[in-house]
Amino acid sequence: QVDGILSGFQRVRPENLPAGYLSQSGMQSHPSYRPRVFYVVERKDLHRRIAGRNRLRQVVSRDMRYHSTVFHSGRKIYLGINPGILHRFIELQQALREKGYDPDAVRINSGHRTPSHNRIVGGARGSRHQRGDALDLRIGDVDRSGWSDRRDKEIVLRILDGRVIGSRGGLGLYPGTQTVHMDLRGYRARWNSY
Repeated sequence: QVDGILSGFQRVRPENLPAGYLSQSGMQSHPSYRPRVFYVVERKDLHRRIAGRNRLRQVVSRDMRYHSTVFHSGRKIYLGINPGILHRFIELQQALREKGYDPDAVRINSGHRTPSHNRIVGGARGSRHQRGDALDLRIGDVDRSGWSDRRDKEIVLRILDGRVIGSRGGLGLYPGTQTVHMDLRGYRARWNSY
């Protein structure tokens, strides 16, 4: 599903993005904080499902360009997401389904962020979201108990740690919330605070 959808969009390397966008997004002054490839999408494409019930609009940077693009205009939006992180998310959903849990109870809150968007939301200076290989997830009623609580989050973290991410990436545990961060940094990292 992910590869089929993304293959329908033009791919652009960061250095070929419009100079005004590179400057406005903060990527010009932070070249290490950007994905290797961007997908060129129109706002009308953002409703398309990309992973389960999650849509493209949930993984695109909601920066000034996103907010200033009228729904039916021809203005392009640049999606800087690493397909691998979406593959891992689908792997999480499959593992939940196999164990009898509700895979749709885990929703994507955030994917790629440009440096300017990351600064606005208070993200870490070197956030992996800027490289397009991170997702923040909202954990709902995974175990179908009737409410969302720490047990649902523990189920998701156990699967992410043991099967999906393991030593290949980072997990932000964020105690006291129903949010989890996952990324593909290439080495094991775990933390408890925002």
